Amino acid sequence: MNKLTYVQNPKMILILLFAGNLFSAMDRFVINYGIVHISDDLQLSASSTGMILSVFF
Repeated sequence: MNKLTYVQNPKMILILLFAGNLFSAMDRFVINYGIVHISDDLQLSASSTGMILSVFF
């Protein structure tokens, strides 16, 4: 594919941007449920769990 193909097709750029934003939002949504199991498995304190969430966001 030619490099100019993506520049000439703005719909493809919008679709890729939307997909990236969707994956990012899903990742932030899922970590809120996953952190409970992560902290249980690793026996983390509340402050350590908060630190992980702070670094993640």
